[in-house]
Amino acid sequence: MTQKLKAPFFASLILCLGLIAGLFAAPAAQAASLAGVEAPETHELNGQKLVLNGLGLRKKFFFKVYVGGLYLAQKSSDANAILNSPTPKYLKLHFLRDVGADKMVEAWTEGYSANCLARCKETAPQLKELNSWMEDLKEGQTLEFLFEGEKFSVVVNGTPKGSISEEGFSKNILSIFLGKEPADSDLKKGILGKS
Repeated sequence: MTQKLKAPFFASLILCLGLIAGLFAAPAAQAASLAGVEAPETHELNGQKLVLNGLGLRKKFFFKVYVGGLYLAQKSSDANAILNSPTPKYLKLHFLRDVGADKMVEAWTEGYSANCLARCKETAPQLKELNSWMEDLKEGQTLEFLFEGEKFSVVVNGTPKGSISEEGFSKNILSIFLGKEPADSDLKKGILGKS
């Protein structure tokens, strides 16, 4: 009689433990979200799987401008380590309001000037090239920055605009978001996974 009870009991116990483990594992598979924007936990960049490092909100004058999601080969909260790492990085900006191309050009130019790390004068022509790719973006549209070593690429609302491989430029662009004087410190904290 005792042996007959043991098998169903252990089967039920294993099933319960499996369900409990599943409940704890489920949130890791879900997308992260911020300000109504959902971001997948991973992103594939040219065959390499990157993980979501963090989400941050860019605000200006109390207006929510965009949600930024930074993807790295390995999570890190160290801005300098990320900036100096040659591993691929992916930054996606999901706009929460309409933003004109002129405002983005102004933001990139100011951010570049405030945070440029190396070869600032030499990479000025590349900054002009990046600015020439900007378009008016509507609420719900996206801007994507791809960092692959010295190669920096831009995708505007799903349309690839081009790539720049000038030494130092890729790092300088990322420093707009992670440098000592970011336009939005809360955005920086968010994409570093600190908020």
